[in-house]
Amino acid sequence: HLPPEYWSGLWTRQSGAGQTDTISSSDGNVEGLRLKIRTARDWALSSGVRVPVVTGERLRLSSRASLSGAGTLRLEFVARDKTGKVVNWDFDGVSVLHGKRQRVETGIAVVPQGVATLEPRWSGRLSVDASVFALTLERVANEGALPPQS
Repeated sequence: HLPPEYWSGLWTRQSGAGQTDTISSSDGNVEGLRLKIRTARDWALSSGVRVPVVTGERLRLSSRASLSGAGTLRLEFVARDKTGKVVNWDFDGVSVLHGKRQRVETGIAVVPQGVATLEPRWSGRLSVDASVFALTLERVANEGALPPQS
């Protein structure tokens, strides 16, 4: 479970094109973030957590989100190798449909060879008004996973 108060900051290719505000529950805990992005370019909100993985491992990422505006919103992983170099910026992502708060869930991601960490994140293009909530990462199965390559 990755609550939003621990996520790293919003990045926009166009400087100053976005802002976030917290969404608090009735007991005052942060349960989500409101995103207001005004850009013709791409942007991302990272969890800031790099999860160690092994080849063949199976994971699923889920959350809740709402989306309006002309742009897109995706829930995805950034895949990195053992040196931290990005292998894939949008590994196993799923797009959020425009509309009210909904459950969002990736398919079961099978970790390919050469990937050492997966970092959950939200990303998009163009202007959006969105709400995003805590991320849940589930290790579905580890059968047949290979030990890390040295």
